[in-house]
Amino acid sequence: MASNKTTSTQSILIERARFDSRVVGQAEGTVPAWESKKIKDFIGTEKIFYGRINHLNESIILKTENIKPLDTKGNVLALNFVADAFMTLNSRFQAAINSGQVKGDFEVYSSFSAEKGFSSPVREYKAHSRLLIDSFVPFIASRKDEIRSFKTFFPFLREFLIARAEQGNPITKSFFMKSNIVSPLSSGLMIEIYNGDYSDDALKNSMFYGQRDFRFFKNLAYQHGFMVDKHIPWRLVADIRSPNMERYIKRYLPFTVNYDLFFPKFYEKATKLDFNTMLSLATAVYNKFVRQYPLIEPDSCEEPKLEFRQAISREEVLASKVSVEEWLDLYTRVRAAETQIGYEEATINRIVQNALDLTNSLDIVKGMGYINDKFDNVEHFGGSLFYDVTRYGKSEDPDAVEEDVSETVLRSVQKSNFGTY
Repeated sequence: MASNKTTSTQSILIERARFDSRVVGQAEGTVPAWESKKIKDFIGTEKIFYGRINHLNESIILKTENIKPLDTKGNVLALNFVADAFMTLNSRFQAAINSGQVKGDFEVYSSFSAEKGFSSPVREYKAHSRLLIDSFVPFIASRKDEIRSFKTFFPFLREFLIARAEQGNPITKSFFMKSNIVSPLSSGLMIEIYNGDYSDDALKNSMFYGQRDFRFFKNLAYQHGFMVDKHIPWRLVADIRSPNMERYIKRYLPFTVNYDLFFPKFYEKATKLDFNTMLSLATAVYNKFVRQYPLIEPDSCEEPKLEFRQAISREEVLASKVSVEEWLDLYTRVRAAETQIGYEEATINRIVQNALDLTNSLDIVKGMGYINDKFDNVEHFGGSLFYDVTRYGKSEDPDAVEEDVSETVLRSVQKSNFGTY
């Protein structure tokens, strides 16, 4: 089994492959299997985004009013119905400990409790954006004298954000929620009963997959609507499609549970937050620059008049001479750089113009939503099912290379994005 002490890359790959192919069968008492109805692989295909995107591939953020504590101190949180399900599961597991059904050889079973829960993506994004803001000053240092107002600052902001996005740094909350920076725990659907090393497969086998108590645990979890994360067996994941979880969901959503009702009830679309987030980010970057370089250097040495740059509010940014079209263009190009979807320049311009038309006829949210529709896909990500299927199809061509797979996937995604206006 691979652990954090394994150093050979080849050994790690071999041991990890063995782990992936054997542990589910070991835990279920069946032949080797990649996953089961009780143990799911959340690394492969689109399940890596579970709880961070809705059924339309739109990034979502948990509404904080739906959060509930899992302990009396309020240190561990989860989505309300998930917390209810876990507390019932906890009571049932404690009864099993008292009756001897659970041996309790390890503390994780004998002292069964929630150790980790909801992790705020808003707090994580703030920490990430602070790094972005701080990196602007060295980016602009040699050209600072060209900036005399927010209007003259905007082209540099545009260049900066696009460059950072191309380097793999999420800029928008929409893409941040799909990045590996944000924790999967941000979904509110996951609870961990142990603080363990995610990379230590030996630990997973000895303390979980090889234990009788774990078999009881994963069966009981399933009865209460949870799946076990194959690669983090101490992580429970609420299955929102499970009839066993539905009875808890109906306490808060007393209708037939379907995606069109479920996601708006418990989550909000990150797209709705993107415009305000971009304004706040632009304001913070500009004010950081002003604090660093408050004095505007005079253009000539004759009768110099001291001028100072002034900090600006978000409302003043919105009321500045930067047009709505320029903001939409910036957002579109940042989304293109983040997602690396590969649209041609003419297509980018078309997206901006359509978004501007919607903004002028309706509102900025509709315009931003339209832009986001053209970049929501996860099919072109390397671990997606569509990507894997395309790769399999290309494998029949002896001359095909990995670039052919990427090109085919991108072209298919681009085409599907323009099935409608």
